[in-house]
Amino acid sequence: MIKNVKILKSDALIASEEHRIYIIRQITEINRGIGTLCVLSILNQHENEGIHGYGILKELSEQTDDKLIIEEGTLYPLLRKLEQDGIITSRKEKDGRKKNYIALQIMEKGYTII
Repeated sequence: MIKNVKILKSDALIASEEHRIYIIRQITEINRGIGTLCVLSILNQHENEGIHGYGILKELSEQTDDKLIIEEGTLYPLLRKLEQDGIITSRKEKDGRKKNYIALQIMEKGYTII
């Protein structure tokens, strides 16, 4: 359904440019939400040790069978927003090279996600 919205026939009732822009914005919001939930799910799977950004991207690709791909340019701003909102924490470790491990903040408060 979501993919078909972008190719509305010109005689469709909601084929106006105004409706088309609204629908595309909604698709973007839905995809952003799905991406955020998937990232939180992966972090939840690594609740004790945390995981670095590359690991999140790799697991996301594996767990969704390459159906959901988040680019680095999308992931890191999303992680920064989650950290600013107090949802996740990060810690830097030097493990050969410097890595930033990310974990759910709310796990420390006793909540569970997903």
